[in-house]
Amino acid sequence: MPRSLRRVRPGEPVTASWANAVADAITALGRLSVAPPLELSRDAAGYRIRLATLEKIELFELTEDLSAGSSAAADVLAFDAAAWNPAATASILVTDPIGSFEGLIGDRGIAMLHRQSGLWLVLQLQCS
Repeated sequence: MPRSLRRVRPGEPVTASWANAVADAITALGRLSVAPPLELSRDAAGYRIRLATLEKIELFELTEDLSAGSSAAADVLAFDAAAWNPAATASILVTDPIGSFEGLIGDRGIAMLHRQSGLWLVLQLQCS
């Protein structure tokens, strides 16, 4: 953490060491990080620190076959007022943490983002 900056008094010359301390403090602001349950994002307005969404659940469609206890690529699905179609996001990797789900390309299911591991865990896979 940068040391506290000393304020310059009126009429006092600004020194190179003072200006360098300001530059160091500004640089340090670019190295923000947070840990759960916080979430950090950056946009045109600057940095935003907020409480992370505690759970994220998505409907998905497999784009690879899934064997029990393994992982497979899948597309997140979004409803477009008429049907469920692949969302305009990158595909996700879904994981079967309990070794009981098997699926083929095109099978649909529900997965939850497990914040601690960062894995998308299959909660349900197409059942008949």
